[in-house]
Amino acid sequence: MNCETRSFSELVTAARRLCVPGQRHLLGIAGAPGAGKSTLAARLVAKLNESLTESLDESLGELHGELRGVQLDANPNDKPSACQGIQSNAKLGKRAVLLPMDGYHLSNRVLEAKQLRNQKGSPATFDATGYAEMLRRLKAQQPGDGSVYAPVYHRELEEAIAAEIEVTGDIELVISEGNYLLAQSEPWSQVAQFFTEIWYLELDDATRMSRLVKRHIEFGKDPEFARQWAYGSDQRNADFIASTKYLATRIITLID
Repeated sequence: MNCETRSFSELVTAARRLCVPGQRHLLGIAGAPGAGKSTLAARLVAKLNESLTESLDESLGELHGELRGVQLDANPNDKPSACQGIQSNAKLGKRAVLLPMDGYHLSNRVLEAKQLRNQKGSPATFDATGYAEMLRRLKAQQPGDGSVYAPVYHRELEEAIAAEIEVTGDIELVISEGNYLLAQSEPWSQVAQFFTEIWYLELDDATRMSRLVKRHIEFGKDPEFARQWAYGSDQRNADFIASTKYLATRIITLID
């Protein structure tokens, strides 16, 4: 499969096609550590929700126009208040939500008990079955269903905290990013089936490694340790992840 060079606006357009009222789609973004998955996914979610707000504001403007000249039985001053209430609800509207795979890191205590702490970030150090089950629940969720809650990984703590992400039934698109979305070993092989599309994000190795080392240092690692981890554990994981990219819906290099 050839690698596509795409702008952010082109990817927004592609993601927007998966936003269908009354339906639920899942978009995956895979790639090596440091490729920019988290940043791209967050930008997409923000842009999709921003465009929804703009669309709702346009509809609200049309509603204002329709209400002009309509004789209300109540106090005329009630009309603006009603419209303000509608506008407030519109501002709360979302069509997309972000679900990082990193929320399914095993805890450090579990990793230590399994003697896997020095392999943190490898496929064996995640609750892949739990992640797949969350994707199944989100795929099946419909408008009117109760909220589903998911964990978030905090790099400053090096631990995940449960139930920090709320996904309501009216969300149209869940974007989930992570290293192993395309992995075929069990239980990771259960993950890909829940995604409508999975994009693989490419980045040149020099830039990617520079980002990784910088990130490790920013979160408290000694510079020498940061380099050793990036070129050791992280790179072994990156090599494995690269072997799965042929399974992606598309392979992408982002130009902005």
